Amino acid sequence: MKKLSQVAAIVMAIAAVAFLIVIMTLGILPAKYILIIAAVLVVLVVLCALPAIRAKATTGQRQFQSVVCFILAALMVVGCVYIPAQKGKFQKLFTPVPTTGTMNIDIYTLKSASLTDVQQLAGKTVAIQKDIDVEYQDWAVKVLDKEITGADVVTQTYSSIYDAAQALYEGKVDALMLNESYVEILSDNSDYADFSDRAVLTYQCTKEVKLDYDTSAVSNVTTQPFTLLIAGQDSTNYANISASAKTRSDVVMILVINPVTKQALVVTVPRDSYVPLSGVVGHEDKITHASTLGINCLIDTVSAMFGGIDVNYFLRINFQSFVEIVNAVGGVTVDNPYYFCMTYKKDKTQNYCFDQGVIEMDGAHALGYVRERKYSDSAHSVTDMGRNKHQALVIKALTQKVTSVSVITKIGTILDGLQGTFTTNMQANDIYALAQMQLDDMADWQVFSYNLTGTTGYAQSYIVGSELSMVFVDKGQVATATKLLVKVKNGGTITEDDVKQ
Repeated sequence: MKKLSQVAAIVMAIAAVAFLIVIMTLGILPAKYILIIAAVLVVLVVLCALPAIRAKATTGQRQFQSVVCFILAALMVVGCVYIPAQKGKFQKLFTPVPTTGTMNIDIYTLKSASLTDVQQLAGKTVAIQKDIDVEYQDWAVKVLDKEITGADVVTQTYSSIYDAAQALYEGKVDALMLNESYVEILSDNSDYADFSDRAVLTYQCTKEVKLDYDTSAVSNVTTQPFTLLIAGQDSTNYANISASAKTRSDVVMILVINPVTKQALVVTVPRDSYVPLSGVVGHEDKITHASTLGINCLIDTVSAMFGGIDVNYFLRINFQSFVEIVNAVGGVTVDNPYYFCMTYKKDKTQNYCFDQGVIEMDGAHALGYVRERKYSDSAHSVTDMGRNKHQALVIKALTQKVTSVSVITKIGTILDGLQGTFTTNMQANDIYALAQMQLDDMADWQVFSYNLTGTTGYAQSYIVGSELSMVFVDKGQVATATKLLVKVKNGGTITEDDVKQ
């Protein structure tokens, strides 16, 4: 029994050393926590070793000590496996930002035409756009002609994707050439909501493109303020959050975080805001369309909108992941400014109504809360501006939950449900540093939100090529938001009175 007791103590000591090494190499826990863990392990090892080295220890004491040592050793071995696995899951939350991506130019034909093979397009007429993606369309036409054995296709130019689609519907052309990113935009128009039912993808041209990002990282995110552009994809397709995906950004937010003053400000921009598109001189469009020209167009467009403020990082998130996030942290609590009901039809909670005042929501209701924009009654109408306000409230509530001590026990659950739901060019080491800083000081953050509003009207869309409903953002609000963003970034402090609207 004495020998078994000694073996148990040695096994316990080895497991403790291994566990401490794993904790130290994580790179997340602050030094003070590592020292506390080390001290606890030393005490446990000493206590477990005493019965093994004491000559007068009884057999019962050594039996009890051996059992305890083996149990503790087993728990620490499990910890050595479990903890790195959680770090691995954390890393998988963020899809790596690539240096190259792909551009897909698709060829659609009507299902009723039965042009199912690319060879059947020989000598056929293909509708293309007049001003958008001219370079890529020319390339795709050459690829198509090379693929076809017979006569080359004949292109017919149209001023908008709607006109081109209508020509296909009416049989004026045999096929439609369309950037893959614009299919969703086309289908959003009630006249072409049946596009996926009536048209079929006959051929796809894929071109590799180089990806650059107009962002400037800070040297230390724990001591320097930084700006984060959040682009939300309101879609069930998680591939849309790829940095190379040229899809609409249904949610646009700019977030300034100051780790010194412990203040953060999120400014929400209506998705239909009519703004000059960066890189396309003389053309304006909805800000949601900017990312269909690439993530850089969105970054530069938002930067210019707020006086040329530096965007240090970008984050693309699929807002469907709200369900998993909110459920994982145990729900969120918001102070809802007015009564409204959900008209969102894709889950079982579509008939749910939100009361005015403090309310608690689970994941499904939070998703409906941040998506609703069509509800209207005699007292209030929820528009895109209302939806922006809802999103800002939930972001604030989530931030407060995630930075709280209670969330530590739910890390595993959060990580399990969120793999691959974010794309960011912020380095993993920076994210670890922020987590370490929060664990070290457990500071209470002040999170403020400012929601841009404006008037609605119609204006020419550069991407679509026709007039669409737009939001003409209040210039005074943009100036105020810019001033507040700069103030937080420069180390000044703001209050709730500053963001009242």
